[in-house]
Amino acid sequence: MNDKKFDINKAKNEYLDKLYSDRKTENTIKNYKVTYNQLVDLIAENMNEIEVTTLEFEKQIKLFLKHLSDRYKSSSTIQAKRTHIKGLICFCYKENLIDKDFSGNIESVKKEKGKEAAVLTPEEIDRINKLLIKDLEEAREYDVFYKARNRFIVMLFLWTGARKSEVTRLRWKDIDMTSNKIIFRKSKGNKTRSMPLIQELKLQIYEYKEILEKLVSNGYDVSPGYYIFRSYHKKVVDGKEVHMTPRNVSDILDDIFKRAEVSEDITPHSIRHTFASYSIENGVTIVALSKILGHGSVKITLDTYAHIINEKQMRNEMNKLNYNKSSYQG
Repeated sequence: MNDKKFDINKAKNEYLDKLYSDRKTENTIKNYKVTYNQLVDLIAENMNEIEVTTLEFEKQIKLFLKHLSDRYKSSSTIQAKRTHIKGLICFCYKENLIDKDFSGNIESVKKEKGKEAAVLTPEEIDRINKLLIKDLEEAREYDVFYKARNRFIVMLFLWTGARKSEVTRLRWKDIDMTSNKIIFRKSKGNKTRSMPLIQELKLQIYEYKEILEKLVSNGYDVSPGYYIFRSYHKKVVDGKEVHMTPRNVSDILDDIFKRAEVSEDITPHSIRHTFASYSIENGVTIVALSKILGHGSVKITLDTYAHIINEKQMRNEMNKLNYNKSSYQG
C-alpha cells in the first residue's frame, strides 16, 4: 500500500457532482452533502489537514462511524449516513484515489426490535383538526392564507401518507380532479408515482381553493402559482418559482404538534406512519399500501407495518382457506 495522499474535500465535491449528473433528487444530494461535510470537518479537526492516505482515510472513517453512533439515537439516521459513506469510499476506489475498497467492512445498523413507529391516536388527530379550524376562524387579513395553507398541508399528509419532499414539490397540475389521482414527481429514488385522490381530500382541495379565491378578490396576492406550497416570500430563482422546503414543513408541523399537545414521540414523519397504520387497520392490503406509499418493495412495507395486522384481520384471511377441490383446480 503506497502513501499517496488525496484531497478528501475535492473527492467529496466530485462525488456530489456525480450524484447530480446521475439525476439524484435535490433532497438526496443535500443529505449526502451534510454527511460529507461532517466527515471533512472531523478529518480536519483530527489531522489539521484534509489530504489523507488510504490508511488514514480508513482510520478516520472508523472514527466518524463511532461519532455517528454517539451523536444520533435514530438507527435509520445512522444507517443512512453509513450508506452515504460507503458510496464515497466506492467512488474514491473507482477513481484510484485509494488503494482498496473497504466499504464492505461497514455493517448495516440493525433496527431496534420491538420499537414501533409513533402513530397519532384518533384523539390526537381530533385535537389537531380542532386546533387548525380554530386557527383559521381567528385569523385575520393575510394570516388567513397561512392558517388555511397549514391546515391543507396537514390534510394532504393525513390523506396521502406522502413524504415531506413530495408534498413540497406538489404542483396544482399534479392533482387531477377529473380522473381522481395525485401524481408525486421526483419522489424517493427520483421516481414518479400516482395514487388515488379520495373524496375526503378532494373536498379539502375545493375548500382551500375557495379560501384563496376569496383572498384574491379582496386584494391579497395569493393566487395559485406553479407550486401548491410556494416559498414564504414567493422566491423566484432563474425565472422559476421556488417551493417550500421540507424544513419549512417540519417547523410548521412541530408547532402544530406542540400546541395540540400530542405525544412527544410524534414527529412530522409520524403522519406517514399514521396513514399507513390506519390504512392496514381498515383493510388495505400490504401490497396495495406498498404501491400507495411508493416503497421500493413490498418487503419494506411488511417489515415496517407487519405488527399492525390484528387478530380480526388474521381471522378474516384464514376464513379464505378452502380445501374444496373445486376451489383450487383450474
